[in-house]
Amino acid sequence: MVERLGVPALLVVLLLSFSIALPDTFPTSRNLSGILSTEAIGLLLALGGMVPLICGEFDLSIGFILGF
Repeated sequence: MVERLGVPALLVVLLLSFSIALPDTFPTSRNLSGILSTEAIGLLLALGGMVPLICGEFDLSIGFILGF
């Protein structure tokens, strides 16, 4: 169970700790919008790179596409 829920639990702990430490800046809709808009390309490439990894293949062209 720890293997399946370890990363999501760590994400929740990090979100809660940053929200408590920086209540005026971190848990705002403006910050979430900024994070999603600046990391959109990386997110799409990561989602595209997951498909070959799930199928058991290893694809190095993701780095080339990001550089291009």
